[in-house]
Amino acid sequence: MAFAGLALLAGCSSVPDSFPVPPQRRDAPAPRYSHLRSFVSMSDWDAAEYLVQDVSAHAGDNTWRWTFRHPGLRFYLTSTERLKFVMDFAIAERTFEQTGPVILAIFVNGKLLERKRCQQPGPHHLEYAVPPVMLRPNAVNNVRIEADKVWISPADGTALGFILVRAGFTN
Repeated sequence: MAFAGLALLAGCSSVPDSFPVPPQRRDAPAPRYSHLRSFVSMSDWDAAEYLVQDVSAHAGDNTWRWTFRHPGLRFYLTSTERLKFVMDFAIAERTFEQTGPVILAIFVNGKLLERKRCQQPGPHHLEYAVPPVMLRPNAVNNVRIEADKVWISPADGTALGFILVRAGFTN
């Protein structure tokens, strides 16, 4: 009999009219620079997003930009396996007359990747395999290119390095 009374009481309990809202969580924010790609041409509409320092703000002929003393670029990489750093650039004939051969040192995330000696003016292409340990997956990766010699304008002291056409990481 006591069991029947308990069963009746349990069935008669009232259900609350409302429930508290469960704790809310925001979606994980997208990485700040995840809109960046792994490669950029200076003719791309968003090329300025990839420029960290010492690259001219305006594209010459909408296809290239001057670099200055310490040009820096940034790229977003989702993967770090089997990537090469590729760059198309030119050494201007007029600057080469004063600087002579130029050596470019390419740094990836602060570590020296390679040096390229440019023996003559004109267009150049470089392509170097990048060890995965030098790269950060799902993150911004920085590239800095240091020229051992730059041309100094006698008129205003502007230091010109090389002409950048495109750069980045490819498979």
